[in-house]
Amino acid sequence: MSCLSVNETCLNGGSCIGNSCICLNECFFGNRCEHYFNLLELSMTSAILQDTFYAKIVYVIVFAALATIGLVNNIIALTVFMREPIRITACGTYLIVYCSFNIVLMLLIYTDIISLFEYNKVIYRQWDCFYVPYVCLTFDYIYIWMSVAIIIEKLLVQCLNFPMLGSRLRAVIISFLIIIVIAVSNIPEIKLRTLSQTFTKQTVCSYNVSYSHAWYRAHIVVSYCHIIIPCVAHVIAMISILTTIARRKIYIRGYTRSLKLYRVWLEQLYINRDLLISPLAIIIFILPHAVIHFILLPQCMKDNGMVQERLHISFVLLLSVPAALPFVIYVYPNRIYFEEFKKTNIYRKLCCYLRHRKEYSHKLIVQPWTIAGNGSTET
Repeated sequence: MSCLSVNETCLNGGSCIGNSCICLNECFFGNRCEHYFNLLELSMTSAILQDTFYAKIVYVIVFAALATIGLVNNIIALTVFMREPIRITACGTYLIVYCSFNIVLMLLIYTDIISLFEYNKVIYRQWDCFYVPYVCLTFDYIYIWMSVAIIIEKLLVQCLNFPMLGSRLRAVIISFLIIIVIAVSNIPEIKLRTLSQTFTKQTVCSYNVSYSHAWYRAHIVVSYCHIIIPCVAHVIAMISILTTIARRKIYIRGYTRSLKLYRVWLEQLYINRDLLISPLAIIIFILPHAVIHFILLPQCMKDNGMVQERLHISFVLLLSVPAALPFVIYVYPNRIYFEEFKKTNIYRKLCCYLRHRKEYSHKLIVQPWTIAGNGSTET
């Protein structure tokens, strides 16, 4: 039967030659170019399963370490942000939402470890393919946009003289809108996913590009918007805040020829370096994903691409690093937040533990010399 018959038409741009189809796009294969496989578009678990045994062990260790550090960081940071001087502010509201979603995200990372060991079971394949990528990506984008909301709130306070306490109601409404918009915009992540067979007949989760090119284009556009726009917003807001503070300092001190804007700007950059850490963390950890995934890596990778695939997995994991370090990014560099941390029970217990450890170590060092001074001997 000719491939030009009604039931045997070539799909996805394939060319019909005689009784066979020639797939012009190398990622499509099959008698009618109906199957699609691209290493760079597999789900996290499916991509890891293509790697070596020792690489899988490394991934499990990295996942467990990231999730554990993330849980500890977010729980400690949440206890700080729940204190009254912080939670009554608009930024405090954003930070509470930020940490709450990050805790759930860290717990979901543990499910990736379970899926690696139980991938042969249908329920885990379904969970890994259709739900985990959507939920994790949604939570990643939520913390990114919450960071944007925080830096914009600081911009309103510094540049437009909004009250420091701000409006918690406004912060709650904006947080709710961010969650709804991101949840809806990530629907293509579910629509495009499908379980398919590789060349070696292994079941994997990948994008079904042939299902709808419109959904795929929507997915690409949404990914660009959720990564590029926050990076640009962070840079603009940070520069605006520091410029406003620098001009204010020049006005207060009085203008002189030796008092140049750029010198005061650099001085305020050092003094207000806590404003720099959050935007810098977002840019460092999410921009490489956009560059590698959308620009540098090949558009189609069927095999012999484990170096590129490992880069891809690494940069996807980097997306979750800022979500795992809210204490390092927001609490520790900020003098006000860190002073509130010192008032928590966690800090007191930590100080007591460290003091007891120091006293115990001191006794171990001093005691032998005391015994020797008393003329005693040990047997």
